[in-house]
Amino acid sequence: MLQAKEFAIDAVIGSFFCIDCALADGQLTVTEQLIQQEVLPQRSTRYPLMRRDESLSRKRVSFSIILAALLCGVGVCHGQQSIAQHFRSEHSMLAEEFESHLTQLARECLSKNLLGVAEVVQRQNVRPLFMKPSYRRIRAAVAKETVAENASPESQLIGKMRAYEKEYAEKLCTLAKQLTASGMYSYGAIIFREALNHDPEHKSARTALGYVERDGRWLRLSGAYLHDRGKRWSDRFGWVSQSDLLHISNGEIKIRGRWIDENTISDSTRTFDDPWIIRTDHFCIKTDAALDRGMELGLLLEDCREVLDILLGGALTIQHGMPASKTMRSEIHFKYSIPCIVYYYRTIDEYRSNSTFNVGNDNYSSIYMQSSRILHCYAATAAADAYEIVLHEATRQLLHENGAANRILGERSNYWAIAGVASYMESLTSDAEILVVGQSDHARFATAGKLANLGATIPIRRLVSKGRAAFNESEAATDHYSQAAGMVRFFLDYDEGRYREQFATHVLQICNSTSAQGTDVATLDVLTGKSYELLHVEYEDSFAKGNAGPQRH
Repeated sequence: MLQAKEFAIDAVIGSFFCIDCALADGQLTVTEQLIQQEVLPQRSTRYPLMRRDESLSRKRVSFSIILAALLCGVGVCHGQQSIAQHFRSEHSMLAEEFESHLTQLARECLSKNLLGVAEVVQRQNVRPLFMKPSYRRIRAAVAKETVAENASPESQLIGKMRAYEKEYAEKLCTLAKQLTASGMYSYGAIIFREALNHDPEHKSARTALGYVERDGRWLRLSGAYLHDRGKRWSDRFGWVSQSDLLHISNGEIKIRGRWIDENTISDSTRTFDDPWIIRTDHFCIKTDAALDRGMELGLLLEDCREVLDILLGGALTIQHGMPASKTMRSEIHFKYSIPCIVYYYRTIDEYRSNSTFNVGNDNYSSIYMQSSRILHCYAATAAADAYEIVLHEATRQLLHENGAANRILGERSNYWAIAGVASYMESLTSDAEILVVGQSDHARFATAGKLANLGATIPIRRLVSKGRAAFNESEAATDHYSQAAGMVRFFLDYDEGRYREQFATHVLQICNSTSAQGTDVATLDVLTGKSYELLHVEYEDSFAKGNAGPQRH
């Protein structure tokens, strides 16, 4: 009952924002005032990863009941979809306005025969896809630019473009705040990222995504934690002490506690008893493989965490009651000192002979051991293929270690969601500019589409009832994983993300469930307002119509 009240509140918060944001004129909106007065709940009532106050005030409970009753005839899910459509329309109008400015600016560049500047302007003139499965990397911070009156025509036009970008970023940030206040955290995270791609120095957007400033650089909270304890970032070694950084800059590396010239040794001299220790923001990798392979893995795992955090509306970053706005050094929560542990072996023989587990499958190049909270993997020759399995297991690690449940996630039911998210993340690819996930030509989604077109999918009602053992025991377990990946893609991207927020809530509740039977997890039919049978029809139709992915507005 409490969950129904909370989702009713989420819908009404969004409705308030649709009306009162236009009237606020820079002042606190009615909704914000109600939140400040604790009449409306903060985000912590929505996602269990945010430690919520278990004792709701009598005023809040009474207000919840009234709001739930008011929405009874309309339907919460329908209300949320209307709110989402409102925000999508507003997003589209902002994008069109920005596009118009840059189109005119590009024409001005061409009229002055400044082809290079026109090309730069056009690169920034990209219409957004709603709920897109690809995310531009956040641009590095740039030096503050001032355009002198006697500046060259090129500099003046670039300055004009930057001014348009900063104005657009400010409007996007305002929209993103409204989205998160109305419960659309994943969409809000995407818009905050879009704002930073136009103004990397936008403080509110940086703060909302879990960045804090140190020595003129924007760092993740975990990076800030390490920085505040004397660590400094090295592109080759990750976070190291300042004294170690001095040795590294002199071309030295540490072997058995001694610093020696790196040109005098090879990677093969490393053993797992004296490994490289690579510390990234959120992972600590112990490896006797080549240093560059270990660092490559660390950066890939950080990409995995970043995308997963976007899909879950920032719940991996803004957690344990620790809002990103806490920027004082003494307030960086101790949680950020605890990385995810990864053992990365040079050879498969080392991987197999590790005494803590028995792999039992030569094709399984990675495994996360929940009991020890360690991810084991090895430097396979076919690195790209092996990394898909690493991404699968790393996703399981991230979901387990960032949640409150002290048991196998989905042990008795709903295991498909954990398996599905992990399988979905296998599709992650990245380059210097973009992170891509959920692309339709990946093997998981191709198999899911084939099953759907053949009518060979398991009914969703039956699949969600399966725990881990039942999900894996069938000879068709591989198809189960593919269907689960396809369902995750459906719930995230179908019809411009219609079910994305509800699915994210479902996954987070599984991660924080304290019930062995999962009775404290709201089911997807309740969260979406659709029966499992209707959801199954939409899922299969999404492949037939080719609209499981994002749509251009």
